[in-house]
Amino acid sequence: MKNTARFHRSCWFLGLLLAGLAGPAQAQNQTQNQTQNQTQPQTQTSAATVSGQVLDRAGQPLPFATVVLTRLPDSTVADSKTTDERGRYAFGAVRPGRYAVRALLLSYSPARSAAFEMTAAAGPVAVPPLRLAPSATALTEVTVQGRPPVLEQLADRTVLHVDRLPTAGDNALDVLKRAPGIQLDKDDNIVYRGSAGVTVMLNGKLTYMSGEALTSYLKSLPASALAEIELIPNPPASMDAAGTAGVLNLKLRRSTLPGLTGTANVGGGRGRYERGWTGANLGYNVGKLRVFTRLDAGHYNGFNELVIERRIRDSLFRQVNYWNPITRDFSYAAGGELAVDKRQTLGLELRGAFSASPTQQTSESRTTDALGRPAGRLTLDNPQTSFA
Repeated sequence: MKNTARFHRSCWFLGLLLAGLAGPAQAQNQTQNQTQNQTQPQTQTSAATVSGQVLDRAGQPLPFATVVLTRLPDSTVADSKTTDERGRYAFGAVRPGRYAVRALLLSYSPARSAAFEMTAAAGPVAVPPLRLAPSATALTEVTVQGRPPVLEQLADRTVLHVDRLPTAGDNALDVLKRAPGIQLDKDDNIVYRGSAGVTVMLNGKLTYMSGEALTSYLKSLPASALAEIELIPNPPASMDAAGTAGVLNLKLRRSTLPGLTGTANVGGGRGRYERGWTGANLGYNVGKLRVFTRLDAGHYNGFNELVIERRIRDSLFRQVNYWNPITRDFSYAAGGELAVDKRQTLGLELRGAFSASPTQQTSESRTTDALGRPAGRLTLDNPQTSFA
C-alpha cells in the first residue's frame, strides 16, 4: 500500500512539472503565430523599385533627360527624376499598381514605355531602354531689322548722321539746330557751347565765311546734300581752327559709283508764310578722277516775334518786336578731285552763294496805368534789305 501511495505521488508531481513546461512553450507559439499574421499583410503591400535608361537613336546615353512615372489608367504623375550622366534613372518605393514611364528632353521627341504591373511578389522592375528621336522643327522666316544710331560718340568728337534724320524740306541751318550743344541767336548766327567763336568746315576745309555770309550759305544748302556733321569741341592740331568754341565739320554726300550720277530735289511748305526750294547735284567718276557740280536755290519767308512786359509801380509797359525776314538765296559749287593714293588727294573746288534778305521790322510799345487805361503808345517801322 505504501509503495502504491508513493507511486501515485510521483506521478502527480511529474504531471505538474510537465504542465509547467508546456505552458510557456504554447504561449511562445501563439505569440509567433500572431507576429506572422501581423507581418504577412505588410509584406503584401511592400514597395519596389523601377529603373531604366534613356538613349538616343545611336544608343548613346542622354543625360539630364526628364523621366516621369505615371500611374494608369488616369496617367497621374507618381514621381519624376532626371537621368544621370549615363542616362540612367531609378524610382524607389513604388507601390503596387499599373504604371508607365515617359521620357522627355529638349530637341527630342518624347518616348513612352509599355505599361507594366507592380506587385509585391514581382520585386524590382527593369524598364527596357527608352530611345528618343531628334525632333526637327522648321522655323519660319525671321527678319531682323536694326536702325543705326543718329548720334555717334567718338573719342574726340560727336557725329550727327544727317542721312538718318527726317530732313525733308530742311536746309543745313535747320539741321544744325538739332545738333547737341548748338543754338542760334536772333540773327541765326551759330552758337556752340555758349560761344559764337566756332569754326565751320566743309569736308575738312575752311569755308572762310562767318556771320551773315555763313548763315546765308547754310540756308541755301539743302539738308539732302549733307551726310554727317562732326562736332569737335577740342580740334586736333591737323585742323586749322581759328575759333575758340570748337569746329563744326559738315561732310557732304559723295557718290562713289562709276560713271555719271546725280540727284534733284524740289519742295515747298507753308506755315504762317510760304517757303520753297530746289536743287540739283551731278557727279562723274572715272578711275581716280571725280568731277562734280551742285546748284541750289530757295525762298524762305519767316518771322520772329519778341514780347517784353515790364511793370513799374502802377504802370505796365508792353513792347512787341516783330521781324519778317524774306530770304532768297542761290548757291553753287563745282570742282574735281584726283586720288593720288589712299592718303593724298588733289582737288580744286569753286563755290559761291548769293542771298538777298529784305526784312520788315516793326516795334510797338504801349503803356497802361493801374486801371488799364492807355497812357502812351509808340510804333516804329524799320524796313531793311541785306545782301550777302
